[in-house]
Amino acid sequence: MTTPLSADLFDDVCDFVTAEVMAGYLPTEAIVDEALARFGQNSSDHDRLRRAATSVAERAMVAHREAQQAWPTPTDCERLDAAFAALDNVGVVARQHYSCCGTCGADEIRAELQQAHKAGRPARGYTFFHVQDTAHAMSGEGLYLSYGAHEPGSDAAVAIGHEVVAALRDQGLSPAWNGKVAHRILLPLEWRRRRDDSRSYRG
Repeated sequence: MTTPLSADLFDDVCDFVTAEVMAGYLPTEAIVDEALARFGQNSSDHDRLRRAATSVAERAMVAHREAQQAWPTPTDCERLDAAFAALDNVGVVARQHYSCCGTCGADEIRAELQQAHKAGRPARGYTFFHVQDTAHAMSGEGLYLSYGAHEPGSDAAVAIGHEVVAALRDQGLSPAWNGKVAHRILLPLEWRRRRDDSRSYRG
């Protein structure tokens, strides 16, 4: 005999799945897997949980794609994509929805810089925002960007920060930053990440 999902668990799954669809980074299958990893310990019936998460995700995907037909082009998220691509092209490693938090993200992206240097690729610095930053941006609080330099010292990090700000402004965005290494860059934006199954995302 299977145990039905409790109303609270179902609501939690719905909230999580819907938010992941809105975030725009993971495909349906990955979102369902994430839901199972997060909520599976609260249910003795993983098959039922998977079916519920899949159903919610599929409906949310349909609604998301219908809504995006009315969005302007480019959206703020597309401007952000363009800015990050431009930074990548000039040796500033730029990653979105990257790692679980700022501490882990900084460790992981510095490892990327080291790997790039070993491979002979230019990597002068970095910028990223992590998954918690994505959630804050989706709720309208703005997007906070971390940044830093391969070269040690605050002056080098500040120089990268200015490059990031300039790249965002070049795409018509309006970042706010006081130029101090102790502060992250705040990017006000309307979170509208268009879903396009024909492209893959590198986060």
